Amino acid sequence: MKNKILNIAAIIISLAIFIYFFLYKNGLHQLVSVLKVINISWIIAAIALMFIYWALAAVNCLLCWEHLLMLPRRLERLDAC
Repeated sequence: MKNKILNIAAIIISLAIFIYFFLYKNGLHQLVSVLKVINISWIIAAIALMFIYWALAAVNCLLCWEHLLMLPRRLERLDAC
């Protein structure tokens, strides 16, 4: 339960910091002016590359996990020799 409360507090603090910098430092009017001239193809490319990054990170975690699970079996075979 304490871990859940800590996670919720971390999310709320992160969102508060993000909103503060977004509204008071950069300004909402600057965001609107950027959105007017933005090239949508770059946004689509960035989103696609982000999904590819997540997929490759997941594959990397899977391969590392499988390697760690197979390690004791390999050590047993070495001990048997």
